[in-house]
Amino acid sequence: MRKVWSEELQTVVAQADTRDYRSRWACFSCRTAFVRWRPAADEARMAICPTCKAPARDMGYLFTPPPRRDQRAWARMRVLADHGIRFHRTGSVAFINAFLLTDGVGSARALDQAVVRWKKCWRSGGTL
Repeated sequence: MRKVWSEELQTVVAQADTRDYRSRWACFSCRTAFVRWRPAADEARMAICPTCKAPARDMGYLFTPPPRRDQRAWARMRVLADHGIRFHRTGSVAFINAFLLTDGVGSARALDQAVVRWKKCWRSGGTL
C-alpha cells in the first residue's frame, strides 16, 4: 500500500500497489532461481529466466531453491508448481514441509499422487 494525495478528497488516500513484494522465481529447465517483483494481477504470471531465457514460475518469496545438482528435488518442486502450490505464506511452507515433502515421498511421482490425494480429501472435507 502506498499513500497518494487525492485532489478530489483533499486528503491522503491509501492506494494498492501493483507490485507489493519481491518473489522468487524458479526456472525448471536450467534449475536456477532468481528474484523479481511479483507482477500485477493483470500481467502474466510468467517471467523469463535470465540464464536460459526459458519461462520461469513464481514460487513465492519464502521459496528456498534446492541445489542445482539435486535433480530429484527440482522434479518435486516442479510437481508443486504444476499443482499451483506456492511458498507465499509461512503456513503453506509448514504444510508443504510437514505433509508433502516428508521422508515417505521421495520421487516426483509419489509427490504427485500425494498432492492429488490431498486435494481430493480437502475438497470432500475428509481426512488423509
